[in-house]
Amino acid sequence: MKEAKEMMIKLPMVTATSYEELNKARTYPQSGRYIVKMDNGDIMVADVTLRPVEQGEARTIDEGTQSTCTCFVGQPVVLDPDEWTLAIDLENARLAYEADRKRMEEQMREANERHEAEMAEQKEKCEAVCRETEENCKKLIEEKEKELSAHAEENDRTLAMRRMELEQEYEKKIMKLELDTPKRFAQGEWVSGKTLTEIIRTLTAGKKED
Repeated sequence: MKEAKEMMIKLPMVTATSYEELNKARTYPQSGRYIVKMDNGDIMVADVTLRPVEQGEARTIDEGTQSTCTCFVGQPVVLDPDEWTLAIDLENARLAYEADRKRMEEQMREANERHEAEMAEQKEKCEAVCRETEENCKKLIEEKEKELSAHAEENDRTLAMRRMELEQEYEKKIMKLELDTPKRFAQGEWVSGKTLTEIIRTLTAGKKED
């Protein structure tokens, strides 16, 4: 004997306190098929047709259905959709989660790429500033070296000119000293621009000759 597989159907459920309410229009929101749960736990499936009403028209409290076809199914376990989840719902939830995860990963990847691009741009700017600063420093050093070299050359020229002036003064003083100092010839006499007799007189001034 083939075993029957237990299945579920999805229908809206209404409640009724008595079997008389099965034939009342107020029991059902509209025409259709419903699970009807009685106060005593009995479960029935009702196929209901209601009288159409005009817009703004209200049904009377005792208005009956146009037709009600019911099938008694006993007192089976009624599963509340809020308390269980269909496999398709689980699959849809999993797919939604995967989609959200992929979207977040893509957003993180894009954010990382933007961050890396910004960091690379900042690094390039910093390197450019460093290169410019280094070039400016080199130029400044070169300018200072040129200034020092020019100053040193100027000092050398000034020193050379001063040395020449001192040498010229020294030579003039030597020449003057040589002119002012009597010199001897080979015979031993002194000369200073004066005659020998004048020199002797000068040397023996104030002395009497013997």
